Amino acid sequence: VAKGGGIILPAGSTEQHGPMGLIGTDALCATAIAEAAAVRCGALVAPTLALTPAPFNTAFPGTLSISEPLFRALAAEVLAGLAAQGFGCIYVLNGHGANLSPLRAAIAGLDAPVPLQLKSWWDFEPVNALRRQWYGDWEGMHATPSEIAITMATHRRVAPPEAALT
Repeated sequence: VAKGGGIILPAGSTEQHGPMGLIGTDALCATAIAEAAAVRCGALVAPTLALTPAPFNTAFPGTLSISEPLFRALAAEVLAGLAAQGFGCIYVLNGHGANLSPLRAAIAGLDAPVPLQLKSWWDFEPVNALRRQWYGDWEGMHATPSEIAITMATHRRVAPPEAALT
């Protein structure tokens, strides 16, 4: 912080992602991508905002949802706190579509003396080119093959094939 470094704030959700997806996939993806990016650019990673709006999925067990106004207020408090800590820049890496409106509102209302950027991990054309190449029409906006692939690569522990023989 003393050198004016940046911090990445991952934002996801704690919601279901179908029979193959982990609860919290959006938060897990945003965190994994933020951690990999931080290594490349020398930034720090803040604790993930994982309690976010997901009212459309509350019928599914494991989904936790907070209201948009509460999430906007929480995000604004966290961003103000990070700005007050002296980071040279703050980068919010989003992994849940329903976060965008309250995050934009939180950022717009923030009087921070620090550059602040908001992007979703899927906003980048090289990412989308890979998504189209690997998953084609199967790729969507929720419980997507790319989200499942990220969590399988970073959070699933699969027993070696020989373990099935015992």
